[in-house]
Amino acid sequence: MFSDREKVHVFRRFLFSYMLILALPLLSSYFIYHVSIKKIEQQASETSNKMLAEARNLIDQKSEQVESFVYQLTKNNDVQQLMDKDPAERDRTYETYKVVKSIEPYGLTNPVFKNAYIYFHNLDLIVSPESAFIRSSDYYKAKLLKGLTLEEWNKRFHQQYQSGFYQTDFPLTIGKKQEPIIPYIQSIPLGTKQNPQASIVVLIDEKEITTLLDQVATQYDGSSFVYDQEGNIIFGEQINKKMLVYNKKVGEYQLSADQDQFILIETKSNTNKWTYAAVISKKQLSKDVQHIRTLHLLVAIMTLLIGIAISLIFSYRNSLPLKKLLGIISWTEATKLKNPYDFLHSNITEMIQNNNRLKEQVQKQMPILQDSVFRRLIGGEISSVKEAYTLIEQAEVPLKGSYGFVGIIQIVHFIKEFNREMLDEMSVAQLVIQAELQEIFQGHIFCGNIKADQVAFLLTYQQKTSDEEEKQIEQSLKTFVRKLEEKNALKVNGGLGKQFKNILDIHQSYEQARVSLPFVHSIDQKPSFQKYNVIMMEGRLEYQFSIEVELRLITAVSNGEVADVKEILAQIYDDNQDKQYLLQQIGTQILSSLKGTIIRIISKNIQLNQGLVDDIFSRLEEMSQKRNEFYHDFQQLRKMILELTQNFYENKRVGGLATIQRIKDCINRDFSDSNLTLQHIAEVVNMSQKMLPIMFKEHTGVNISDYIEDVRMNYAKKQLLETDDAIEKIAIASGYNSGHSFRRAFKRNTGTSPSDYRKMLKTLE
Repeated sequence: MFSDREKVHVFRRFLFSYMLILALPLLSSYFIYHVSIKKIEQQASETSNKMLAEARNLIDQKSEQVESFVYQLTKNNDVQQLMDKDPAERDRTYETYKVVKSIEPYGLTNPVFKNAYIYFHNLDLIVSPESAFIRSSDYYKAKLLKGLTLEEWNKRFHQQYQSGFYQTDFPLTIGKKQEPIIPYIQSIPLGTKQNPQASIVVLIDEKEITTLLDQVATQYDGSSFVYDQEGNIIFGEQINKKMLVYNKKVGEYQLSADQDQFILIETKSNTNKWTYAAVISKKQLSKDVQHIRTLHLLVAIMTLLIGIAISLIFSYRNSLPLKKLLGIISWTEATKLKNPYDFLHSNITEMIQNNNRLKEQVQKQMPILQDSVFRRLIGGEISSVKEAYTLIEQAEVPLKGSYGFVGIIQIVHFIKEFNREMLDEMSVAQLVIQAELQEIFQGHIFCGNIKADQVAFLLTYQQKTSDEEEKQIEQSLKTFVRKLEEKNALKVNGGLGKQFKNILDIHQSYEQARVSLPFVHSIDQKPSFQKYNVIMMEGRLEYQFSIEVELRLITAVSNGEVADVKEILAQIYDDNQDKQYLLQQIGTQILSSLKGTIIRIISKNIQLNQGLVDDIFSRLEEMSQKRNEFYHDFQQLRKMILELTQNFYENKRVGGLATIQRIKDCINRDFSDSNLTLQHIAEVVNMSQKMLPIMFKEHTGVNISDYIEDVRMNYAKKQLLETDDAIEKIAIASGYNSGHSFRRAFKRNTGTSPSDYRKMLKTLE
């Protein structure tokens, strides 16, 4: 027997496997956690950059507003008039008032322009949106400007040319609260550097800019500042300058070497040469993910502890059976192998392999067994329901219930003897058919090959199907037949038996499906599917209209052989007219067969005259809506078939010109007959009265009525020229009922009366 040491060894192997399985997801989750943390921090940094860029855009927008405001004032007529005012003129109140009113809306609508003003040099006058100051010193005192003396303020702001310049090299405050401001100065007129007449000054509240930047910095416990291209910090006094080092080579600020716990982000202005910067804390940036770290650590510890406990339990439980097996194996058997576990593994593996081989052999025989049971069912070889269900269960035939249908699919071909190559092709075709059927009727169908060119299928259901469900099944099978031709270029015919209600009735449904299979007429015929119908099938055997006769009729029509068609139709009528006691039934079936023959002829021949086809379909529709009268309907169908034959004859033998010539000959011969009608001409040329004018117009481009009138007019003109016959006589000879109708037609055709026409001809002679 094996020692306890060997048993413990098995336990350790199981434990090691479980611990390895536990460690892999923990390691992968640890890796994913670190990647996620980095991604979150990166997104936070990107968010800060976006916020800084948005703040920059807003500040640039304000700067553009200032420049637009200044530009509008330079074009202001009121400002221009006051700027050109002679200092000697003392009365300038009205002009000053107009300027105040011009710029007043700017101060009311935009707080940026609240402290804007225009200084007129020659008048020492300041005009703001609020009021006007006749001396600049008054404005200086009223606004409580600090940071520059009055003289420095006048010198820097008013006594030198400034072009869109921000004064940032000195601190300047305004008002009682001494709010820091940034002055923007533009001398006007633009371009007059030597002698500017006025200065437009906009005192921008520094908070308008710092508030936007502080939103970025304060979010992550940092600070913001703005510096110009020289590295001078314009505003941002709260920034700790010891944290920053200005690199003159690149023109940018950088963090000091000991400030690795911070991040510096910058963005340059699009409108001026300022750079907006923010210093944010890395610790604060990653503060949002600290709880994720804590939660992840707790989950990892809990998972590890629970995983170890589960591993111990499963290792013990799974190693226990192996320990028992090792306990009953003798040493002599075990010493043949170095590892007792390998010994067990090899023996159990061999047992499993033997079992699998046996199972595979059974599975290989299963299709043969199923096919055998299927053949016995459709062949009617099973006598009891109990025996049938026993065989079905043994062969695992997938039947859903005792209700269903049997159908047959036959491959269309004209091969009498199959060689090996053809058998292989047929086998492939049968596989395709079975696969398509399985796809359509998933779970409800069982298929089997019963002949080299036939596949039988069994549809089963737990309960009787309704009429609507039967129609759906039939429609699905018809779609299946069309799909095979379109998708796989495989032509098949199908037959479906009536629904069986008992397992033993499968044989009867199979025989019905076999009988309902359509005949194969031609390799070019359209695939079809037929469901068994008792009345239809019995009637087919009772009237004389075989498939051979139908094929002869179709061939004769297609060849345009009128005499043969008449002979075949007469034979069909003669062969069936003596069945007086079944005349109605036989007649109805013959009429239906002839209608089907007409439709098949039309469907196979696209070269037929479309007008004729439409006319025939229209007449068939009219016949279907009336009560059947055998003799009359037979003659109507006979006439349609002869028209088709004539059309084939005209198209294939002589073409349309021969028919047109016959029509013209008939008109030239009978035009003098006042009773000449389309019906008469149609009967002469053996055509439909409806088709006659259509065909004539297609070939000649002239309406047949116009042609008849032209023939009559030409004859009348000749008679007027060559004879002295009376107008009435010529009218009758030309085919008109009276002289009045002749004169009216003659004048419509020539524009003059017959007598005037004769006089004109006599004069020309």
